[in-house]
Amino acid sequence: MQNSLVTGSVNRADSGFEKECAKGHSYGLILRIAAQVLFCVQYLGYGAQSFRGCVHSLVCLNLCFRLAFKKIPSHTTIRNWACKMGYYRVHKEVEKSKELWLILIDESISLGNEKILLVLGMPLSKVVFGQALHLSELRVLSMEVCKTWTGETIHSVLEKVSKNYPIGYIISDEGTN
Repeated sequence: MQNSLVTGSVNRADSGFEKECAKGHSYGLILRIAAQVLFCVQYLGYGAQSFRGCVHSLVCLNLCFRLAFKKIPSHTTIRNWACKMGYYRVHKEVEKSKELWLILIDESISLGNEKILLVLGMPLSKVVFGQALHLSELRVLSMEVCKTWTGETIHSVLEKVSKNYPIGYIISDEGTN
């Protein structure tokens, strides 16, 4: 028996989606593909799985539950999905918050000869001091790239962040900048 979430209740013969593909992609626009995308992106985040591990997991699910996936995405396709999801989460329209936020700031990530300044945060009211923070509790508030980060440039990024998220507490690695 096939899962209705994967197959959907739409008559695929009438929908025309079976053969229709998104521009520049080889996968059809049916719910079955959406289920694969959702599974892979969630599995990467919550299951701490690699891109290739997601491929193997989809193959296993396909075999065990007879899902009849016609094509299993490659690890590079899954990486593209994850990158697009990350881009969306960083660039989605933000709402202004009135409550104070805990800010976690780090600029130790390098991209070639440039450094990424990453600002993560969560509402201060949700913080339980004495317990470790989990990545799933944090939200990306800003991500900037620069050759070098000085105290002044970091301060300007924090000023931009504080317009939407009033800062109540900052955690950093106490670097020289």
